[in-house]
Amino acid sequence: MGSRLETSLLVPTGFALLIAVTTLTASSGWSAGLGLPAVLVLAVAGLALGARRHDRRFSRLGAAAVLGVFAVGAAPVVLSGQAGFAGYTQLDDISTFLALATHVAEHGRSVDLAASTAEAAIKTNLGVGYPVGSFVPLAVTRPLVGQDSAWLWQPYLTFMLAVLASSLWALAAPLVRDLRLRAVAVFIAGQPALLYAYALQGGVKELAAAAMAALAAAVAAAIVREPERIRLALPLAVALMALVGVLGVGAAPYIGALAAGAVALALLWHARDRPALGQLVHAGAITVAVTSLLALPVIAIAAANAPQTSGLLQNKTDIGNLFQALDWKQIFGIWPIGEFRVRVVDHRGLMMILIWVLAAAAVAGVVIALRRRAGGPPLFAACAVGAAIGISTFGNSPWLDAKALAIGSPAVVLLGVVGACLLLESRAQVLGAVALAAIGAGVLWSNWLIYRDANIAPRARLAELATIGERFRGQGPMLINEYEPYGARYFLRKADPESPSELRRRVVPLRRGTGLDKLEWAPVDEFQPVATLEYRTIVLRRSPAESRPLPGYTLRFGGRYYDVWERPPQPTTRVIEQTMFGDRVNAVGPAPCAEVRRLAGVARRNGARLVAAERPAPVIGDLAAASRPPEWTFTPGRPARLFPTGAGTARLPVQIGAAGEYDVWMLGSFGRGIELSVDGHSVRLVRNELSFEGVWIRFGSVRLAPGAHEVAIRADGGSLRPGGTEQSRLGPVALVPRTPAPALVDLAPAKAASVCGKPLDWLAVVAR
Repeated sequence: MGSRLETSLLVPTGFALLIAVTTLTASSGWSAGLGLPAVLVLAVAGLALGARRHDRRFSRLGAAAVLGVFAVGAAPVVLSGQAGFAGYTQLDDISTFLALATHVAEHGRSVDLAASTAEAAIKTNLGVGYPVGSFVPLAVTRPLVGQDSAWLWQPYLTFMLAVLASSLWALAAPLVRDLRLRAVAVFIAGQPALLYAYALQGGVKELAAAAMAALAAAVAAAIVREPERIRLALPLAVALMALVGVLGVGAAPYIGALAAGAVALALLWHARDRPALGQLVHAGAITVAVTSLLALPVIAIAAANAPQTSGLLQNKTDIGNLFQALDWKQIFGIWPIGEFRVRVVDHRGLMMILIWVLAAAAVAGVVIALRRRAGGPPLFAACAVGAAIGISTFGNSPWLDAKALAIGSPAVVLLGVVGACLLLESRAQVLGAVALAAIGAGVLWSNWLIYRDANIAPRARLAELATIGERFRGQGPMLINEYEPYGARYFLRKADPESPSELRRRVVPLRRGTGLDKLEWAPVDEFQPVATLEYRTIVLRRSPAESRPLPGYTLRFGGRYYDVWERPPQPTTRVIEQTMFGDRVNAVGPAPCAEVRRLAGVARRNGARLVAAERPAPVIGDLAAASRPPEWTFTPGRPARLFPTGAGTARLPVQIGAAGEYDVWMLGSFGRGIELSVDGHSVRLVRNELSFEGVWIRFGSVRLAPGAHEVAIRADGGSLRPGGTEQSRLGPVALVPRTPAPALVDLAPAKAASVCGKPLDWLAVVAR
């Protein structure tokens, strides 16, 4: 009955089936382990059935368009030179998605974990019925590749862009006859600026929803156009089930808008053809029945959590990770600024001209499509844009409105480029060429700016956390003293990790009695000793500002970025009192003799001893003393910060007291290259070292003589690599004497005077 799927819809339909199957298997603990076997069985069955067909027509231009969209999505990570993922410091939700995906793929929605940051992230989200269909396929199929899900994250999101582009080819096929024009149209429509920005900030649900909405629209349009293709109701049901798996109850507006659009097209084209209407009713009934059956577990979960979902829809203050509510004009896919959460000020007039051109071409596309009975692009727009209008009208959440705009943007851009192509194929060739060039230029211009500001995760540093997580699995509870959600929520999850400034089940109090807020950092000796001793294992970021843990902890792992300290299962020492001598920039300070004598008295009265953590004092170069380019922003304080806004060099004088080998460190975060030089000799050029608060980066080591020296800090502003200088922040420079790590000094109270005035990390009164 002519029910074969178009070739370009095979991969999207297969991906929809993958989402549907893995969502179902992940809905409970007993079925979670069946995900991969079920996928393999379906894959083998698909290969066996497909081997019988040899007449599939394949368009090289279509493949080129799809691969082109894939290349645009992959470009930021590929051209960064490291296999990380985008959105690192912009959206910490990615760490939660990775943790959720791994957990539900292995255990379903049951949560039986020890209290930790990872457990809190998983339980909090599963407890409100969070839909997992967008990311669980990645975790289920990961064993086939043999890589950690984190390194597959960006290829997975980029694959979704390609899946979307493949469905767009099918949507445009009945209208744009010239394959070259169709390829251009798909290439542009497959990367609207808002959706592309979401792809580079980990917007997995938005990408999956857009791809599934496009697939559903393409199949539904084929059924409405040729009602005898009833069997296409099955792939349509799979696409809708996948949409439910991705969005949960949030899929209702999209399914409703798609159904309304399909009914409108059916009445427009077949109002007088009762047999055709009967076939369409039959196809609709099959679709509803199969979708409902497949989606039943997901619907049950959504129904159980309806109150929380309703609260999200009505939360006017919920902007999530946005800075403000998005502008509705972003649905047109043209937004020439690197950060989509910011209003466009420069070039706004030109942007509005391009948007009006796109809007006019989209209207022309709708009119011509309806005349030619090719309802794919209008039906896609009815589904995605109609849902966005409904969500905005009946809901009050700017955060959900933004998601709806992102999902709807490829439908709007597709209508625009299809309209321009149709004008090109008609007598209005000049008008069509101008429109297509304007739309394409606007989208690519916007995406170039987004690409330039992409935040790429530091692969080597996160890979070290993954190594620590495997090596110390089961040796928790673990404290990671850094705001690093990818460590605490995901890579260290098997050691029951907690971070003082993260999601957690217990507060890690500072000496002043309060805990840290999100993103904050403090050296480990600022926490109450009794609080840190709760943790068998402590992970510390190596830096001149981080302290050594309490007596009783032994260094078990020393990496490039992290040290791991461990105590016996039962503590063998009791810390009666401890004094720290550094601060949040420099862990070391001279020990005042009065404080040393006071602690010695405490030790005598308790029959205890003193333990001193000796450490060479670093030379801290305050950037307040640096000369700098006038366009670089500077903020005073401790620490003072520089914010490079382009290429340039800052110069900092430092004074060295003793000759020797010095490690060169700098506090900061940056994407593009930062090079440190001492006296004109380069120490190292470092790229892709984005970080959260309180993180130091080691550049290398130099041998220095006593006296005055100059440290030069050069920012690379001319590179074509991603990682804009706008994201850079640079703090103090530290020159740390390179000496063997000293052991703790154990002192009787009578010998306490020997450490008076010496550079110490801390001094503690310890009973054994």
